[in-house]
Amino acid sequence: MQERVGSYRPKHAVVAGRMRGGFAPVRAVELLAAWRLYANNEIELRDLRLWFASTELRAEARFRQKQLCSGGTGARLRALTGDRRSARVLCARVSAIAAQLESEDVDTQSDYFRNLRRRIPVPRRLARHLALEGTRSTIAAAIGHLLRCMYWRGESCVSGGTAKASAMADELGVSLRSIRRGKRSLHDEGWLESVAVSQHVLNRHGAVVRVRAGRGCEPKMSPPRPDSRACLSPPKNKHQLRCPLETKTRESSRPSIAAGRERLRDRGFGERQFRELASSGRIPASEAARLAVLSCAQYAARVATRNPMGLFWHLVRGGYWDRPSQLDEDRARMCSEVSREGTTVRVGEVARSMGVVHHVQHIRVAGAQQC
Repeated sequence: MQERVGSYRPKHAVVAGRMRGGFAPVRAVELLAAWRLYANNEIELRDLRLWFASTELRAEARFRQKQLCSGGTGARLRALTGDRRSARVLCARVSAIAAQLESEDVDTQSDYFRNLRRRIPVPRRLARHLALEGTRSTIAAAIGHLLRCMYWRGESCVSGGTAKASAMADELGVSLRSIRRGKRSLHDEGWLESVAVSQHVLNRHGAVVRVRAGRGCEPKMSPPRPDSRACLSPPKNKHQLRCPLETKTRESSRPSIAAGRERLRDRGFGERQFRELASSGRIPASEAARLAVLSCAQYAARVATRNPMGLFWHLVRGGYWDRPSQLDEDRARMCSEVSREGTTVRVGEVARSMGVVHHVQHIRVAGAQQC
């Protein structure tokens, strides 16, 4: 029986015992459960990237046959993900995600992804790429193709299988456009390879795709400098002697505006902030308050030009629930399902009717009296 499994060679597949960068063995049920946690707003997108970085570190420790140092793990996680949080916070988040995967009952039942008890050989280069530059669409497409196209056959790895975008989108809970966008991005960067098959196979089973090792980074040669013998004039005053690199370093250390907008548009971030505010007693635990917080996040991501996160906290802490428009409320409803009855009302009117504004103002006045 073992010889039959080891000698199996499926059609249109590539069988290899080794790959550039190696593999990280991950359980299929764990890979699907990590995505389910993100889809259910239990973790954020940066936490999902952090989980991919932790799988890469575990594979590296297993390859070197030594345990990870607790002091250097946080620094490695920051380097792999580009996350600006402290090393201790990153290690705590990795432990919390691992505990959620083991303890919580995450729905991993799937009709499209079969044999979830097996282990999937995830390319380590792909795991590093998703941890550093993974978006919602690329991570969803990568997880779907890994579950459908990567297998162990004895001691060898088989890369190749059929993947239908519509069925994959229904199982992962994303739109068909997101799956196609992520697949196109992974294909352009060399992580996926399509095989030409007949139209009958495409209609019935989907495209035949292979998971590859990526193209890697090609060194770019700068053009030679022109031979110029002109000499620079001496500085006129002491102000010209200042090095401009210090200012550039300070500007680059600030969080980028695009990263702040992406985090605000992440539905897991809004749900997490609403739970924290409701548990602390600042806002009531109602659907109107939940929709108001999500709408403020969408408004800050759309309007802010310098500091999106600062604008969001200014709106939430100040109780400016009437700032978001109907467009922001519609986007908040699309990113997270909210039960609504009758006609659609603006966020400010809903917040006032549920007593959110009066509750926040009462807390602000009480805090001022205590001070």
